[in-house]
Amino acid sequence: MIQERSLWKLILLSVVTCGIYSIYFWYQFDRDVNLICEGDGEQPMSYLLVVVLSVLTCSIFLWYWFYKQANRLQANARRYGMEIQENGTTVILWFLIGGWFFFVGIFVGYHILIKNINRLAEAYNHDVQPKEEVDFYSRPSDYRRMEDERYGDEQMQRSDARYPEEVFDIGYEKRSERTESFQTVNQMAPEEEIREEFQGEEEKGYLYGVTGEYAGVKLSIDDGKSVIIGRNPQECNLIVKGRQVSRKHCSVTYAPDQDRYLFVDYSSNGTYLSEDDSRLPSYRELVLRPGTTVYLGTREISFCLGGLGEKEGKDKQR
Repeated sequence: MIQERSLWKLILLSVVTCGIYSIYFWYQFDRDVNLICEGDGEQPMSYLLVVVLSVLTCSIFLWYWFYKQANRLQANARRYGMEIQENGTTVILWFLIGGWFFFVGIFVGYHILIKNINRLAEAYNHDVQPKEEVDFYSRPSDYRRMEDERYGDEQMQRSDARYPEEVFDIGYEKRSERTESFQTVNQMAPEEEIREEFQGEEEKGYLYGVTGEYAGVKLSIDDGKSVIIGRNPQECNLIVKGRQVSRKHCSVTYAPDQDRYLFVDYSSNGTYLSEDDSRLPSYRELVLRPGTTVYLGTREISFCLGGLGEKEGKDKQR
């Protein structure tokens, strides 16, 4: 769990320790930013190297590092359902302009960085709050209520307006143990193989690997339960490796009464429809037809929800 940080504590302990605490503070800050923004594609630099380069450049590189950190926090705020107005330019301007007045601008820049990381840390701690193992595959019945409160009505309205026919609320979902039916693993599973595999099995939900490490693998989805896809085995029951894949990337649930797949994206790099490369909205429960193919950040990792849909199949034959 990421601890909340205080500007006053930073100032006081830095004075008492002749600046030693400030090095420790920003080291911890850098570690927490890397945790919060994990999976965003950025390559974090060792803070020890930052200190060395800052000394060699008379703190110029340190200011550049602050600039990068502020931009990174702003860019990753949307994955947690919030907006951050201040970016790296804001921080540097305060450093440059306000720094001449008894270093007031420096402290304002620090305040912006600390305020923004505290906001994201609260959301991050909410996401990774540990649960007892016996309850791992259960979602709280008030999950949707908590999500609505967290991301706000305004965020939901924007997402509903963009995808008015796809949003579907089922209240909560349950996770299931990972089940697989392994076949010959190919680099790319042909559409004819997918179509043949799902003939006569319309009543059951399946997730079919199209590209990536699960290409050619069929995974069954029990009714009303979910496959959680991502890199973190503590949060997911289908582990997928890749730089573009988040710790918890997305979830897929099969609704047999509608013969539809309920899909939620939790990632920072996004999940996209293979048909037109459109990005699915994050933290929204979408209803997708059987035969829909999605890819996780990159086309090198893609899955087909069930068999090829009837409409898509007809389009392929034309």
